[in-house]
Amino acid sequence: MPPEAPVETVPTAIVGTPKTEPKYKVTREYWLTLFLVCAIAFPTLLLVRGYVVDESLEWLLWYALFLPLMQLATSIIVAFMTYSSKRPGREQRIRHLVKITLRAFIGGLIGIGIMLLIAVAR
Repeated sequence: MPPEAPVETVPTAIVGTPKTEPKYKVTREYWLTLFLVCAIAFPTLLLVRGYVVDESLEWLLWYALFLPLMQLATSIIVAFMTYSSKRPGREQRIRHLVKITLRAFIGGLIGIGIMLLIAVAR
């Protein structure tokens, strides 16, 4: 009698480690809110205030001038959403938002500095 063939066992798939640390970040919320502020709120505000922007270069100038304020508004909106959330990890998400806001502030200062250098050079 021939020996019996071993029964093939399918290995169990293991993804990551048994304990995966949760990620408490607000990156998605921040960028989605900034997109909505830039795409909907800012143009609406300009229209309500009576500004008519016809040329794309003029739009670019408006966004270059007001992007730091839009980023600050986004940080305030996301902070309010995070504080009112019942999800765990609120403190970690707030710390992450503070880091994003600080980087946006530094980037805004750099942008303002570049614009001032261009204005002085003329």
